[in-house]
Amino acid sequence: MHQPDHDIRNRLLIARLPAMPQILIKLIELLQADDAGMPELAALIAKDAGMTSKILSVANSSAYQRHSRSVGLEQALVSLGTDMIKTLVISESVFQTFNNFPHSGSTDLRAFWKGSLTTAVIARDIARAMDYPHVEEAYLAGLLHNVGRLALLSTAPKEYAYNFTARDDEDLCAVEQRTLEITHTEAGAWLIERWNLDSFLADSVLYHHEPVTRLESAHPLIRIVRLAHHLCYHDGDADEAAALCGLDATQLDAFVKSAARQVLKSAEYLGIDLTGADD
Repeated sequence: MHQPDHDIRNRLLIARLPAMPQILIKLIELLQADDAGMPELAALIAKDAGMTSKILSVANSSAYQRHSRSVGLEQALVSLGTDMIKTLVISESVFQTFNNFPHSGSTDLRAFWKGSLTTAVIARDIARAMDYPHVEEAYLAGLLHNVGRLALLSTAPKEYAYNFTARDDEDLCAVEQRTLEITHTEAGAWLIERWNLDSFLADSVLYHHEPVTRLESAHPLIRIVRLAHHLCYHDGDADEAAALCGLDATQLDAFVKSAARQVLKSAEYLGIDLTGADD
């Protein structure tokens, strides 16, 4: 047995893990109100100088700007559109949070980021196909589904450094349980609850390695993230997982192909270099 001062759960409690930015928490509250329009988004973003700068940077990039003159915040929001703004706010908030984890600056996070972004965009596409009303919530859940790996790396860098680079599958969970007595799914769910984010977000993180047969009656967000994770990290037959969300192989194949393009674009906007992420 580990001594109490070496127990990972205790170390998680006292670790200086970052807080979730207030703008993301407020955005989630806004989105859950179901009537988030452009004026409300603009008012929220205008209060955050860093987020305003990011929105202006993207809006004035060559991808969106056809004129030589720069646009202000209001014009930027109109040119980007509501969906893009929501994605940028969520992605940038999570990006800054992840970068504030201890040891993240000295660790190669390219593969981690690629997996998180891929799962996020696939989760959003699945949510749309299922008519799940909160597609941004699905995107956020995909981005956060492996946050427990960062939490464990921050808390136990020596013990977890090798496992952080390992393939994200059921074998990894078994190794984590054996060596640390906690899995990254448990650590991630614990952290999301600590951030006071929606409970189904925590559950979607907790159960993203759960056998498909045990999730047939689970909340849609849990099933969405489970399927998105499968499509991101596991080659081969996805029929069983696809049945969770009532989708077929043709739809899933389209989501995976589309994700590759979307991830590169998102990484560019966030300033993340994914070159060599698959090595």
